[in-house]
Amino acid sequence: MTRTSGHRAPIVIGAVLVVAALAVAGWFLAMRGQAVNVQPSPGLSQDEQTENGMWPVVDWDYWKSVNPDVIGWISVPGTNVSQPILQSSPDDPDFYLRRDIHGNFSMWGCIYLDGECEEGLFGSPNAVIYGHRMSDGTMFAELGGYSDQEWARDHATVLLQTPEERRAYQVRFAQVVNNRTLPKRVDFDGKADFDAWYAGSLEDAAMVLDAEEAPVQTVSLVTCSYGLFSDQRTVAVCSGDFEESGSLAVAKRAAALKEVWPEEAARIEAAEAGSAETGNQTASEAPIGSDGRI
Repeated sequence: MTRTSGHRAPIVIGAVLVVAALAVAGWFLAMRGQAVNVQPSPGLSQDEQTENGMWPVVDWDYWKSVNPDVIGWISVPGTNVSQPILQSSPDDPDFYLRRDIHGNFSMWGCIYLDGECEEGLFGSPNAVIYGHRMSDGTMFAELGGYSDQEWARDHATVLLQTPEERRAYQVRFAQVVNNRTLPKRVDFDGKADFDAWYAGSLEDAAMVLDAEEAPVQTVSLVTCSYGLFSDQRTVAVCSGDFEESGSLAVAKRAAALKEVWPEEAARIEAAEAGSAETGNQTASEAPIGSDGRI
């Protein structure tokens, strides 16, 4: 009797270990599925998930019902990146680093906007968005490619949207940084301070697509990378695409300036108004010829 029990013990232990391993594997796969298998509009067919072959059609009511912290959606054409963007409070800005959209523990975490970007996705001077670089190629894994100029050029467009609007951004440059020694910047003492930060970041860039003047506002996409530092990050810095012709581009840039830098916009408006008034006074004081022309 004792011998039989002794022979059975390893079998029982082995069976328990197998069951435990299967349970862990099932939990792991469920965790991955929760993070990766997301559709912008779960009620639509696959063909209806995008508009104009580019913009994800997001069911905001659905995603807000899942989690009110959903504030936007990011997609990068030509990659697997198409995910909701979440944001927690400034008191716990990295809440979604290891939590899924339901608030449960997850190794994949969520794509999330830094909690200190209190003006939101389009109103913050530098909106910092984080995502893990997972070994299975999900979340922000592919965005580590922005350190390579050819890859970056082929994937330069970043599509961002909120329940209120859509904006296409272009990657301007990418840095590869030591996260321990180069902290994030989300607060600035005015547009001049922002421009100085931008110029310094551009100078230290590992990859540059556009070295023109500083934009009105930036979005920085941050993910892990593996190389020189133990805490290395790839940071792709993007700005709004104002490439429409003429007055439309000027109007969009002016609107963005007013949203992000209201004091700077007011100063420019006052300067332009003063210049226009001076011009009107000069014109009214000019001599008029006999034919009535100035």
